[in-house]
Amino acid sequence: MATPDEIPSDLTLEIGEELPPEQFIAAARHFFGYVEEVARDFSDQGVRIGWRVIVREGSTLIALSPDKTAPAEVLRAVYSRVSGGVDAVTE
Repeated sequence: MATPDEIPSDLTLEIGEELPPEQFIAAARHFFGYVEEVARDFSDQGVRIGWRVIVREGSTLIALSPDKTAPAEVLRAVYSRVSGGVDAVTE
């Protein structure tokens, strides 16, 4: 499990180690799609968040970082919904 200093952003997924490439890619696609779907809910407020991928060599962490134009209050709401959804799935 990653330590806090290894986690590059508030939206980070830790993928299990030693996965076949197709499973790793599928997990990444699902994560990106999920975050984009949650963020899209705020498009009625005129907000479109551009995301950038952050990866670190040798880690199983994939992170998304918003562009600098995204409003802080919308980002907090996106982070909260994503986290709540992940928590619900894991429970």
